[in-house]
Amino acid sequence: MLIIIAHSAWVSGSLHVFAEETDIWLWLAGELTLGGIFMLTICWGIKKFWKGDLV
Repeated sequence: MLIIIAHSAWVSGSLHVFAEETDIWLWLAGELTLGGIFMLTICWGIKKFWKGDLV
C-alpha cells in the first residue's frame, strides 16, 4: 500500500517536469525504480500469502 502512495506522490510531484518540458531522465529513473520495487513487493506478497494454503 505504501508503494502505491509513494508512486502517486512521485507522479504528482513530477508533473512540472512535463509542463516545463525539461529533462525527464531523473523522473524516468525514479519511475523505473518504484516500478521495480512494486513488482518485487507484489511477487513477495503473493508467495507469502499463498504459502502452504494450496497443498
